[in-house]
Amino acid sequence: MIVGLTYLGATCAQIVPELAKSVSQVTVYQRTPNWVIPRYDTSVSSLQRFLLSYVPPIRWCKRALMMQAREFSHDAIAKSNSALAGYIRKISIATMKSQLCDKPELWDKLIPDYSPGCKRLIPSDDYFPALNKKNVHLETRPIQRVTESGIETVDGALQEYDLIVAATGFRSVEFMHPIQVYGRNGRPVSDVWKDGAAAYYGVTVEDLPNFGSLCTGHNSIILMAEAQSRYLSTLIGEVVRAKARSDSLVFQPRSDVVAAFNERLQEELERSTFADPQCHSWYKLENGRITNNWPGRVVQYQKELSRVQWEDYTIEGTGKSMMERKKTTNIGRVQEELPVRSSTLVLGALGVALAVGGYYMNGPKALQRRR
Repeated sequence: MIVGLTYLGATCAQIVPELAKSVSQVTVYQRTPNWVIPRYDTSVSSLQRFLLSYVPPIRWCKRALMMQAREFSHDAIAKSNSALAGYIRKISIATMKSQLCDKPELWDKLIPDYSPGCKRLIPSDDYFPALNKKNVHLETRPIQRVTESGIETVDGALQEYDLIVAATGFRSVEFMHPIQVYGRNGRPVSDVWKDGAAAYYGVTVEDLPNFGSLCTGHNSIILMAEAQSRYLSTLIGEVVRAKARSDSLVFQPRSDVVAAFNERLQEELERSTFADPQCHSWYKLENGRITNNWPGRVVQYQKELSRVQWEDYTIEGTGKSMMERKKTTNIGRVQEELPVRSSTLVLGALGVALAVGGYYMNGPKALQRRR
């Protein structure tokens, strides 16, 4: 089978290595190269599995170290000339050249001309080796059209294929498309967001009463969503308690608060590598406004969402009087980053010593008995 694949970043990097194993020819139509970094995907040793399973402080420390490493990646996003950004360029180019040693003519075509972080970084250990195979071809001429039998490039060249894979992304800046939500006075969310999606910390939207969303990201989106869900649960909890009292309660963020928040956000984003004019990413609108990203660190985001400032909201309903007495509700946050408590480090050190000793004395035999 002969396959043509239109390219967009991470999706292509996942598909091509697998396709190359089972088809006679794959042609990758690349629009823009991406910064590809090693994934370092290795197996977990039996010793590490043992320690993570039976010594919780080790597990806590590992998670904290992983989070700290991800937080450190923010430097590449915040500063295009940072040491980390330079390291990403260096390791990506070196990896590409070593894994694509049989096709040096492709090297220049695979080196981006924009800052790392402007587009999504792609962790992969097998994308460049797949491009190095004889049955995989890289095509950088722009596509003019797709015909009944293949793909035609702008110079009129037509290549026929048995199968075309359109790995070209999705409508990432049209949030909730094609779902239509109507807010106050029947105003649709498409009108609220006609100039680009804007929400208060990505969770509440003006003119959409008692509406919540989980959106925006940096580091791990799970860490962001956890903070958002805690925040929204606090709002929902007040509505549920009001209903239990046979009252009604309606929240929506004040328009001036949302506007001020997003003005600050855009000022920070404009200084980030997300705004690099050399690249067009799925983070941006056509006018260059960035609607998909948080410009700071996840810990900063968690701290800012660790309390609800009720004065940021207009409050209506028969339960309004009870809420007017509240100023702030502290939610708190789960602290997972370093530095961990000294007691955790001590427990971790003792746990390692005991667990390693126990593992080598009778751990393997015990594991065999359990099997």
